[in-house]
Amino acid sequence: MRKQRRIAAYAVAFAAMLDVAPAQAAQEAQNTTQAPTAQRDVWTDITFEIIPEGWGEITGQRMLGTLVEQLGKDPDMADFEREYPGVLDAFREALAPLMHSEVTKLTPLYRADLDALYRTNLDAIEAEQVLAFLRSSAFRNFRDKMISASDFHTTVRDAVKGRDISQEALAADTRTAALQASLQTDSADMKTMEAFLASPAGMKFKALNPEKFKIDHKWSNYLSPEAQAQIEPLVFQAMIDHVAKTDPEVAQAMADELFKNPKGKITN
Repeated sequence: MRKQRRIAAYAVAFAAMLDVAPAQAAQEAQNTTQAPTAQRDVWTDITFEIIPEGWGEITGQRMLGTLVEQLGKDPDMADFEREYPGVLDAFREALAPLMHSEVTKLTPLYRADLDALYRTNLDAIEAEQVLAFLRSSAFRNFRDKMISASDFHTTVRDAVKGRDISQEALAADTRTAALQASLQTDSADMKTMEAFLASPAGMKFKALNPEKFKIDHKWSNYLSPEAQAQIEPLVFQAMIDHVAKTDPEVAQAMADELFKNPKGKITN
């Protein structure tokens, strides 16, 4: 019974570390978000170039991978993985649909905030010039490389410590991804981007980056109350199912132990 309780405690600890966004931060994000624009126009097209289709899927997968990787460095989690190889992968598989759902929810809200920023600060002519730049192969190649280079190591480190992701952590990961993307971008594309950013419209667009960063930071701390409620049951069930493959009696005892704890009750 001691073994089952110890492993059940691992699951509780793992779930607690996954509580990556305080409820207050999530509620503030929801309360301050404007409704998405009903129809596409030049300003909403700008947001779709900055946050393209497929962004959420790539971002969610990479963030979850880094999250599980860092959690696996915890001594207790490392012991659990050695005792039941593959349990961390089981956690990742169990949480992937939830991560996908959350990113799907926040993407239009994130775009709505960006839309409001650019709609307020760029006139129609400037917006058209910015959009033409964002649709250029130079920018799109750089953007896609930056998305692929994002690993979120610093922001996830904040998250697993049970605190809000800091602006400093987000900025560090953004710089790292931008550097990696620039190293993979050919000089002609870099010159094209530099030339636009030196133009009047480009300078105005670039000057909005501090405000954009505030929006980025706001949404990096988002986790819906619904997702917060699902994390522990998903982790517990994944753990029990994985242990049951090789040790069904221990898995059943673990489930019984967790059912005794209201916080760890499994509803599946």
